[in-house]
Amino acid sequence: MTLDDAEAAIKNAGDMPEETTYSWKDSVDTSEGGKDIPAVVVVHFPDNSEREVKVTVHTNKMSDSYTPEAGKISKDKFPEGTEVTVGADGTTIQMAPRIRFLVTR
Repeated sequence: MTLDDAEAAIKNAGDMPEETTYSWKDSVDTSEGGKDIPAVVVVHFPDNSEREVKVTVHTNKMSDSYTPEAGKISKDKFPEGTEVTVGADGTTIQMAPRIRFLVTR
């Protein structure tokens, strides 16, 4: 988390005196998505006083940010000697030894 993120976590940061700065009291672990993480922003005023503000940091899941798109795969494109079996439903391809693809039509 950056110092800009700390400032953004303060709803009324625009109302603070000029030269006010912001920092995180402790590091915030944002490695896992879909979480609301309690954190503390320290607001540093120009007169050297400061105030701690409890905030919540929400992390998005990567699956909310990316949309994988299905493609086509051709049995003829695999390296020679690759064993390919198409499932009974026509959508699952299993390649020896343990690689699976889901094919959509």
